[in-house]
Amino acid sequence: MSDDLVKRLREGDEFEQSMMAERAADRIEELEAELATCEKYRDAYDKMGRIGTEAYRDLEAKLAKAKIIIDAYGDDQSYIPKRVVGIYREVFPDGTDDE
Repeated sequence: MSDDLVKRLREGDEFEQSMMAERAADRIEELEAELATCEKYRDAYDKMGRIGTEAYRDLEAKLAKAKIIIDAYGDDQSYIPKRVVGIYREVFPDGTDDE
């Protein structure tokens, strides 16, 4: 609502105040609708942020496990050492390590 609208609403005669009150009410409804939309977007972005953070943490954990597997291979990459088989299966659930 512009300052001019507020000023006329407060200082005008009864007829002008009545007309301005109607316009003010319409504008308030518009602003409330805009606010509701903004709140929906804010909530959606917050949720996306939480999902993104969780996904990032999951990836970090998988990368750490993959590093353990790589370190366990040493120079011979033709087998999976028994000590990392469980981690290997968790990182590569379909049984392959190439994508």
